Amino acid sequence: MGIINREVFTKMRIEIHVERFCLNRHLYRYIRRKVLACIGEWKARVRKVMVSLTDVMLGCGSIEKRCLVEMELDGLPGGVVCQQIDRDTLCAIDRSMACMGGLLRCTLLASEVSSG
Repeated sequence: MGIINREVFTKMRIEIHVERFCLNRHLYRYIRRKVLACIGEWKARVRKVMVSLTDVMLGCGSIEKRCLVEMELDGLPGGVVCQQIDRDTLCAIDRSMACMGGLLRCTLLASEVSSG
């Protein structure tokens, strides 16, 4: 697995990893835009975002795309993880980011309620 790119935004770092998969600059920019849109107002609380794209061979012989998103958050041990698998690469990315956006919002809102 190789790191295609690593960026640092103030405290936050974005990493995109690929395995058995070709990542061009257009797809990289698409993923980066989706990550930033997913984080939204919570940007200051996110330390690291890691997106992994992998080709996955399913039991029926079809090849699917897996998008795994992991986020490390300030003040929360363990972070948040979401994974989606789809035949289409963009659908796998979109579904992972939508799932992560909901998990991120719920996790951070719950941490604010419990701390204050």
